[in-house]
Amino acid sequence: MKFNLNNNMNIDEFGLYVTMVNEPIADYSTAEFLSTLSTDSVEDVQRMLDGLLSKGYLIKVDDLYAVDKCVMLDMIRR
Repeated sequence: MKFNLNNNMNIDEFGLYVTMVNEPIADYSTAEFLSTLSTDSVEDVQRMLDGLLSKGYLIKVDDLYAVDKCVMLDMIRR
């Protein structure tokens, strides 16, 4: 699958985003859980999630973060 990015994600955000897209257990997850899948601290993961959320790549429901599937589909269609 090829994604067309508009280059507004930093490399850390991109890595987390790719993990959330490709690993079913990583979608609809908390920052604490996502930090267990990487070597990053909870604070670093939270910073990445906040960045992705502010850029429109994720949605947040309560404490769970999920990939915005509509945005992902738009990235694939470009």
